[in-house]
Amino acid sequence: MGPVCRFGEAVEERGNEASRPVLLWILRDVVSQLQDGQGRSVSADDYLESWLHAPQAGEAGGAAREARRSLLHFFKHRGCEALPAATARRHFEPAAAKLRDRVLAAGLANPKTVAGQPLSCFSLVQLLRQLASAASDGRILNIKAAWETVQHTTCGALADELREGASGLMRDLAAGKPVPGGARLPMTDEELNAVLRARRRALKDEWE
Repeated sequence: MGPVCRFGEAVEERGNEASRPVLLWILRDVVSQLQDGQGRSVSADDYLESWLHAPQAGEAGGAAREARRSLLHFFKHRGCEALPAATARRHFEPAAAKLRDRVLAAGLANPKTVAGQPLSCFSLVQLLRQLASAASDGRILNIKAAWETVQHTTCGALADELREGASGLMRDLAAGKPVPGGARLPMTDEELNAVLRARRRALKDEWE
């Protein structure tokens, strides 16, 4: 919980601002109606809010209080869904479908950006993978470091792909096979230079 609570510091770092995510807390294996501290039946959203705003019985030290404070400060939009045990299929399947619809709706309503730049679906997935890996390893979640890793990895993969494509074209050309546009050896130096210039332009367009 500690690294997640300190996530806000990295998200708000100057020059690497990211749109704040929506917090959707999942309660698993819920077997009865949720209740607040006074024993009143409440919705999952209200249950989360009551937990965040009120000290809990048996709470020791300030770590839990700090976690609640950080969550309240950082996540301005919060929600909660309760899932029954997966073995209770009759109740679990509609609850899971409701959760899926809520996640999709939240994603569509809150497109993500980093440093003012909107993220594509591919970029968002890669960024989430980096952050999930950091959380699993117990490392501090840092948007700047994760985004730089995504950019470096993506650019490296694209460079490898373009390099392989260019090498394949040269191999085909050397073997006497036709290349895009129909050109094939033998050809004049001028024709060969034209083919290479066209390929360089195509590579530049793909890179950009």
